[in-house]
Amino acid sequence: MAHGCFWRYHAARAWSWELRLRDEIGPDFILTEAPYAPPGLNLPEPDGGDAAHRAAYLASHPQQALEAIEKEAQRRMGRGDKRKPIPELRLLFPGLWSTIPEACYDLELNLTEKQSSEFKLLAPDEPEARAAFEKAHPEKVKAREALLAQLESQPTLLDA
Repeated sequence: MAHGCFWRYHAARAWSWELRLRDEIGPDFILTEAPYAPPGLNLPEPDGGDAAHRAAYLASHPQQALEAIEKEAQRRMGRGDKRKPIPELRLLFPGLWSTIPEACYDLELNLTEKQSSEFKLLAPDEPEARAAFEKAHPEKVKAREALLAQLESQPTLLDA
């Protein structure tokens, strides 16, 4: 960030920081950088700044990006007495749901099970990609419905 090349050279770390800072600063926070063009350095192609590097990272490393989302969601849930469910994590950019919808769906199920309440990963491309995935995989929809029904029927600590 100090030199305008964080996204260019450290996209995975920039993605993780951006996810965390959305929780700490605000839900619309993004790490912005102007195109990287230091004087005297003739880059082979024009640099598109944070937007181009973020899009390239999500396209070329979708599974790694999803792992960072899972890690951030678990961090937000907390541990021990401070553990609390989070209903959703909202992404500001498309790409993951349309690229790896099954992995996104499975991540939701995994986090739903871990926190004993429904979790959703929302993104601009999520509604359309989710609908197509669910249409193609009715067995996954039934498994999700069964999990949610099971969670609703379990007593919570507050019920006791």
